[in-house]
Amino acid sequence: MRDALGSDSFEIVYYDGHGPQRFDVLPLTVVTDGALREFGYDRRRLRANVVVGGVDRLAERGFAGGRLVIGEVVIEVVKPRTRCVMTTFDPDTLEQDHGVLDHIVRNLDARMALDCRALTDGVVFVGDEVRFEPG
Repeated sequence: MRDALGSDSFEIVYYDGHGPQRFDVLPLTVVTDGALREFGYDRRRLRANVVVGGVDRLAERGFAGGRLVIGEVVIEVVKPRTRCVMTTFDPDTLEQDHGVLDHIVRNLDARMALDCRALTDGVVFVGDEVRFEPG
């Protein structure tokens, strides 16, 4: 934090979830490889927790209301995620490129990736089978 802010004038505090929204809408972001190809930028800009492979183009948008089962974990897919200005920042340099968000808005209906929540606890591993269950 010190390096990013160039100062010691900050305080790290615990957020208990009450009061104004300060974080992403839901605690889990999932994106598919097909959507990442449509996005066309560094996938780290989307800050996804899970990337699911083998999905065509923007087919992930049809997952809303359903569930993803990954190993022992069940994930509720709430809705496609509307993106914000954070996607415009390069994850390495923090240089801002407004063209990224412009691309998402103009070509991807302002949405990229999925807002999700885990319904069960567990651990997922690279290579785990992913099953989609419609809602």
